Amino acid sequence: MQTSLIDVCYEQIKDHYWYGLFGNFRLIIDRNTGYFNATKLCHEGGKRLDNWLRNKESKKLIDYYSNKNDSSNVRNHFFEVKKGNKDEIYNKVLSGTYLPKQLILSLALWISLEFYDKVYTIIESYFVNEFNERYRSDIDKLYGKIQIIEYEMDRLRSENEKYRKFEEDKGLKTVDTKKLHTFTLIRKNSATSKRDIYVMRSQRLNYNNNIKRLKQKYPNLEIILELRYNLDSINLFDRIKEQLENIDVHYNGIKLLNGYTEEQFIQDIKEIANANVISMMEY
Repeated sequence: MQTSLIDVCYEQIKDHYWYGLFGNFRLIIDRNTGYFNATKLCHEGGKRLDNWLRNKESKKLIDYYSNKNDSSNVRNHFFEVKKGNKDEIYNKVLSGTYLPKQLILSLALWISLEFYDKVYTIIESYFVNEFNERYRSDIDKLYGKIQIIEYEMDRLRSENEKYRKFEEDKGLKTVDTKKLHTFTLIRKNSATSKRDIYVMRSQRLNYNNNIKRLKQKYPNLEIILELRYNLDSINLFDRIKEQLENIDVHYNGIKLLNGYTEEQFIQDIKEIANANVISMMEY
């Protein structure tokens, strides 16, 4: 379990002592060490901590973690006994023996099977959440790399196209409509995206697969503009970045700035492209 008990603290009691929520358990935690008040936890389960400390198996577990952490003072490393004093908060709430989180599962099993089951469920949930978080992080990193590759491919394709000779009055050389290019603006509709507009340039042949892949990342996406392929659209994205000031561009992502509306943005692109705007239904 990677999360420290310090991370679950939510309310200060006094000084460096806080309440923390560990699943549905409310623990008293020393934020300086991350240790929890084991005396109070045992009391909630109707047990005395000193009986657990005398347990043979408990001593083995303590010795194991002591050796693992290579502590020069085993007992002080694993126990912090907070004695009562004139302060009533210390006497009634904070006093007790504080243990590190590694011992909480063993302590819960000793208290009762019900306590053990609750703690086990909490720990399992932490592992599942941690796995899901890592999975999402890996997906985001992979998608970022894909965006970089796509951007480079688009740039190289654009450079390639600059050296091709077209005869505008004779129309496009290819008669295969699947090989024609489209320029598409997509609104991701993602609360976590810093740049909600995505530029997709692709051949019709790859269009559906590209949209499908994007929907896996952004299930609520909307297509807000699609332009037919023509000679002016070869370097359209470059011209957009050069001519429009109120946009923040990062690879294929765009963020509108300074009150620049989506409607104004689309209209400006139409004027730059000087192309016919069509809907997907016209294909």
